[in-house]
Amino acid sequence: MNKEEMLGMMVALETFIKKDHAAEEKEWERRIRTITDSVRDLPSIQTDTYVPPIANHVPHLRIKWDQAQIKLSPPEAMKRLREGTPSIEACPATNDKELVFAVWMLQPGEAAVVARRVRAVLKGA
Repeated sequence: MNKEEMLGMMVALETFIKKDHAAEEKEWERRIRTITDSVRDLPSIQTDTYVPPIANHVPHLRIKWDQAQIKLSPPEAMKRLREGTPSIEACPATNDKELVFAVWMLQPGEAAVVARRVRAVLKGA
């Protein structure tokens, strides 16, 4: 390991130790709530929060719906989100039964943008 890598590791460790982890967790929950609240009134919508046991051990939002009522599959919703403006990328964990979002990488204000786009895509189906 060279001195630059050692310095980088030291800075990363100091940053992690100084971080207010409780505040960060509350912010992630607020972002999930913002997206959840935007779709709560749509027919058959179910949401839940989970933390994957491996990789990205942070809260993720799952959105499920009855595809007979909202005629759109989660992969198709993911495609529409990606191709729209602004482009929104759902989590690769999205499958035929649920649309998944990881909110930990969102910047301030982006949860509201995601919420508007998800609502528009699901409501427009």
